[in-house]
Amino acid sequence: MAKDWATCSRLGTRETNLVGELFGQNIALSPEGDVVGLLQQWMAQQEHYNYHNNTCAGNNTCRDYLQMVWAATNRVGCAIAANCETKERKISMLVCYYSPPMERWTKPYRLGESCTKCPTEASFCDKGLCGSMLMTNHLGT
Repeated sequence: MAKDWATCSRLGTRETNLVGELFGQNIALSPEGDVVGLLQQWMAQQEHYNYHNNTCAGNNTCRDYLQMVWAATNRVGCAIAANCETKERKISMLVCYYSPPMERWTKPYRLGESCTKCPTEASFCDKGLCGSMLMTNHLGT
């Protein structure tokens, strides 16, 4: 889905019919096209997020950050459309879909030591993330 959506013809738009109840969607734009930099744009929203109040400060958005760290998400697909031509310059677009999506007004994770609240189907903890052999085999890693 992310690959189908990440095309230069959709530059700057958001999916509307699949997002919400079925999937979460993040989109980032960058003239550099650096995937790490695009992901860091979303993570930078963390500075505005207050976990205890579950709010985002001021007129800032925390939506992309919250979707990235949503603990219940167990499937992620991302794609990039690189060097899209615009009037001013070339821009790259990163699109990620998440399932299940975050739930509005619910905290994205529980505070505590990593992997202490992994679901029963998780068979290991790697770099602070719960995982299972089924997921690893499905991803081909």
